[in-house]
Amino acid sequence: MAGRSTAQGLAGMRRQRTQANRALLPTTSVEDSLQSVTSKSFARLPGADSIRVLALLAVFLHHSISVLGAGQPHWFLECSRLGTDLFLILSGCLIHRSLRSRPDYRAYLIRRFFRIYPAFAFMLLVYIGVLYRFFPGHSKLPIEPAAAILMVIGNLAILPLAFGTTPIMTVSWALGFICLFYVLTPPMIYCLKSYSPRVRLLIWAVITILTFSIAGRAALIPLGVVLSKVIDIAAAPSWVNLFSITVLGRAFDVDPRIHIICSAIAAFSLCWWALPQLRLAVRLESLSRISYSFYLTQGLAVLALGLTPLPFLIAMPLAFVCAVTGASLVYRFIEKPFFALSGRAHMHTSRAGAAIHIGAEAQIWDGSART
Repeated sequence: MAGRSTAQGLAGMRRQRTQANRALLPTTSVEDSLQSVTSKSFARLPGADSIRVLALLAVFLHHSISVLGAGQPHWFLECSRLGTDLFLILSGCLIHRSLRSRPDYRAYLIRRFFRIYPAFAFMLLVYIGVLYRFFPGHSKLPIEPAAAILMVIGNLAILPLAFGTTPIMTVSWALGFICLFYVLTPPMIYCLKSYSPRVRLLIWAVITILTFSIAGRAALIPLGVVLSKVIDIAAAPSWVNLFSITVLGRAFDVDPRIHIICSAIAAFSLCWWALPQLRLAVRLESLSRISYSFYLTQGLAVLALGLTPLPFLIAMPLAFVCAVTGASLVYRFIEKPFFALSGRAHMHTSRAGAAIHIGAEAQIWDGSART
């Protein structure tokens, strides 16, 4: 009896100590505390994988119709540009949500570098060699050696792609703006943390408008930040999906800025509704996992099938199989190992003295890595 009383007494003391410790914890909101890593707003959005798969399919269809289908039907070719717009807005949304949780700017940039650059550099070199040798008509390298070297250096640096450097890989123009966003967003979030959530939302809306006036389509990246904040504020009504039909505005011969606005409305409304609730089928999760590598490799697969006399309905599925195979190899041997390397480097830095919540960090970055 005495032993049981002692055990019950110790258990009671532990409960009291736990309750006391919880009472000492701060109760700041997620939006007002960069250190909060356990809030629901930082949980991985269930629909992110679904949007990735939809985006990569649209990008692939766009390039397939352009190369294998001779650009026809034209209206579908233009509407399929929504795929890149979905990638842009999703990138802005997920990176913003991950950045709010931890202000370690250096570690963040290191992880982004290892996540994006190795696969990009590898595929850039593949594009240079393959296009120059087998598709000279699609090669964008100048004849003059000095100009060609400068173009390659500008592409390898990625950021110059956001300032007018011609992309050797057509799809890499978006990476230039996304990487610029990676660099500029952390200090912006830090500078804005003292403002109220409504003021921050208004500021990001203004940034989106300014980006649209300067860089056009790149405005979908800061629009992703606006989306992230809107998702935290309110759930999307079911009728918001009706605005997705505005993507058809791309099919009309109007001002290109109208095309961008129509596509932005469609991408925003679709992501607002889908991200919190549209879960991807388990069988398609592997496709979402390799979405970045697929984005880089699918162009070569389409060009290769374009050399054959096969009809569109046969060449397109074959190109898709080749693209998935190539993307799986790039992901397995380049993208995944280097990203894992960045994680080990981050863990080493953490043990050296950085105060980081390891478990929450892994969850956040797993949820935002494939942008």
